[in-house]
Amino acid sequence: MSADAAAGALAPSGPPAVRADPDEPGVLRLAGDVDHAAVVAAEPLVASLAGTVRVVDVGEVAFVDSAGVDLVLRLRAAAPDGRLVLRDVVPDGLVASLLALLGLTGAFSYA
Repeated sequence: MSADAAAGALAPSGPPAVRADPDEPGVLRLAGDVDHAAVVAAEPLVASLAGTVRVVDVGEVAFVDSAGVDLVLRLRAAAPDGRLVLRDVVPDGLVASLLALLGLTGAFSYA
């Protein structure tokens, strides 16, 4: 297998893990694996939205690593008034469990 074929086989398919919602200004959607690679790929988008993201929809997140956690914390720090709403957090799901484990449950509002 050539290097190009191998790279293509490893390339993510489907929508990006981090994307702005074109129908809802101020909403950023996270989906699938929100890992280091996804966060690096999303940096230009995140930079362009600095200070405007008020809501992060996490309803489709399957996996989060430390880079994903850092992204959400950076979004919260840059949010207007430092307040960030996490939307579609399943009470016993991955995101809720991770926030509890890290002691971050009270750091966000929920919708």
